[in-house]
Amino acid sequence: MNVYNSATAGRSSNNWSTASNASDTNIINDNNNNNSNNNNWNINLQKFLLRIPKADLHIHLDGSIRIETLIDLAQKSNVELPSYDAQELKDLVFPKKYNSLEEYLRGFGYITQVLTTPEALERVAYEVTMDAYNCGVRHIEVRFAPQMHAIPGKFSIEQVVCAVNKGMERAVRDADELDKLSRYLYRRIDDDNDDDDESLDVSQLEENTMEKIQHLKKKQGMHPYHPDAPPHQYGIIACAMRFFLPVFSPYYEAFCEVHKGEDPHRVFGLASVALVTAVNNLRRKGKCCHDCDSEECPACASSDPSDGFSNDNDGFHGYILPVVALDIAGAEVGYPASDHREAYDLAHQSFLHKTVHAGEAYGPESIME
Repeated sequence: MNVYNSATAGRSSNNWSTASNASDTNIINDNNNNNSNNNNWNINLQKFLLRIPKADLHIHLDGSIRIETLIDLAQKSNVELPSYDAQELKDLVFPKKYNSLEEYLRGFGYITQVLTTPEALERVAYEVTMDAYNCGVRHIEVRFAPQMHAIPGKFSIEQVVCAVNKGMERAVRDADELDKLSRYLYRRIDDDNDDDDESLDVSQLEENTMEKIQHLKKKQGMHPYHPDAPPHQYGIIACAMRFFLPVFSPYYEAFCEVHKGEDPHRVFGLASVALVTAVNNLRRKGKCCHDCDSEECPACASSDPSDGFSNDNDGFHGYILPVVALDIAGAEVGYPASDHREAYDLAHQSFLHKTVHAGEAYGPESIME
């Protein structure tokens, strides 16, 4: 409809009011149609953006924790927070803007205090990974500093990494299952001609499986799951800290005590070397995530790839851990990346990829270094 011509015709008429009212009605109808088309376009765009496979190569485990989970874990572990109301905690500790990188990093202190058990780390790793998968991410690389969560004699670096790995493994299984179950939404359940899908009879499904299908159905396509989509994958990036103090974690407290009196910059570098060594232990043949030295360990002897273990022909069992890279993070000013050269050399020799947080607070000089 040409609104300009309609309006002009109305004004040249003796019954301008009648013509104008008719045009207004048509304009309203056209606007409604346009709004409907726009809404449909927006919905289709959202579905498309959810569906396309994505990769998230830089996501921090502790920085991506759900606020509700932080509050729940804090209450269970008696960690004091400035507030236990989700919105108020966001406003006080996690505002939209920060005055400096150091101010931003202070919020992580509350988070690391609640992530000192296998159960807590596995839970958060699972939630962070599933939150990403629910947005259409198919490959995610999560980074975190294991030494911020380890407790000497109680919760080792290796166990920290494995707890995170366990949560991410579970997320992969659950997300891949949703891909498989989504076929019930895209194919006729009573299609007798589909010889490839004998299991499309929903009467044979368990109740919890039907609940998952119904949950996807209620989303009306607003989900990323599809039977022909690529499988979900993940990697782990171990972060060393440019700078730390004894109060950062029980691990750093013990480490600083052992190296008391040494040059702080050398101590920072040594801690990074210790991290790479621990990660290499996990990737080395004959070492499993629960520090078992027995070749008769049921977990190590498992040949099920979903368990994260594999059998080698020579009888030794090794834990397959997808640690893909070493990183350094934290305050940049006064804490150069060169402190960690030895750790990076060791990572390079061990065929670990390498990445560095730089340029966030110290400009291009930090990047060039």
